Amino acid sequence: MEINESPWDAVVREVSEEVGVLVRVDRLLGVYAMPARADLVFNFLCMPVGGAIRLGDEADDIQWFSHADIPSNTLPRQRERIDDAFDDHGGVFLKTHA
Repeated sequence: MEINESPWDAVVREVSEEVGVLVRVDRLLGVYAMPARADLVFNFLCMPVGGAIRLGDEADDIQWFSHADIPSNTLPRQRERIDDAFDDHGGVFLKTHA
């Protein structure tokens, strides 16, 4: 996040900068605390509304995967956030990652 920027505005900007897709933030899915790094990670449900996928400085490949086909080398904490996004329990996940 940049100064004077909300988390939801930051995700719109970051997705556009990193992959070229313009998104609309629909809702917050989870907040994940990482105390050892003094980090908070926000997981948002976003919908594409424009732009086009392009490679930038932060990715050497971009692909879409179904939930069942997520690559096995995905970090466990990222896999957990993805799984949480598919668990429509009606609330926001609040979790701590070691």
